[in-house]
Amino acid sequence: MRVPRYMTMLLLVCALPATAGAPGPASEAECLARQGRWARMGEGAIAQCVLPTGDAGKACRDHAECESRCLAPPGTPAGQSTAGVCAADTDAFGCREVVRRGRAMTICVD
Repeated sequence: MRVPRYMTMLLLVCALPATAGAPGPASEAECLARQGRWARMGEGAIAQCVLPTGDAGKACRDHAECESRCLAPPGTPAGQSTAGVCAADTDAFGCREVVRRGRAMTICVD
């Protein structure tokens, strides 16, 4: 069965962790004032703010323990039990090896 592209995107976006606190800055000026990086991202080249996180490098076993994502060690096979570290920023686009419930998996968002 072929899954429509929009459903794949929806599933991937829904799988992403929400960052703590209020929604991110809506303007470039506000983004830069919060030490963020304003960038056009994804297939739709949507302008958005990528903010640094306060828990970068902290040990984690699930995204719920981080402001953004829990990143798996490079080269960790999908499904393997592992610990990771919290991401340095809120950039969710591209492919990343992450840790969910103590297991490595790859998530791609475009």
